[in-house]
Amino acid sequence: MSSGIKVYITSISGSREVKKKVQKIQDTLGGCKIDYEEVDVAQDSKHLEEMRAKMNDHKASVPQFFNDDGYLGDYDAFYNAVEDSNLWEFLKLSKE
Repeated sequence: MSSGIKVYITSISGSREVKKKVQKIQDTLGGCKIDYEEVDVAQDSKHLEEMRAKMNDHKASVPQFFNDDGYLGDYDAFYNAVEDSNLWEFLKLSKE
């Protein structure tokens, strides 16, 4: 069963901070064996437009988290969920 988790990221960034955030997301979700789809806005600008439309925020930047098309939050929300041991709740997933 696919979880429907989508993480909008960019593979191309001049920002070391963005690269660190993307790496942390990959390490955390991979380590927890959570299936997710990375949507790379650097590969196609339509992905960025799609993400912003779902959020109703034309200035939003990556990384952003969705479950199916439901917006979950940004990196700070993800980070706080990890720190508070609430990652599954943040992602709206049930632990199996």
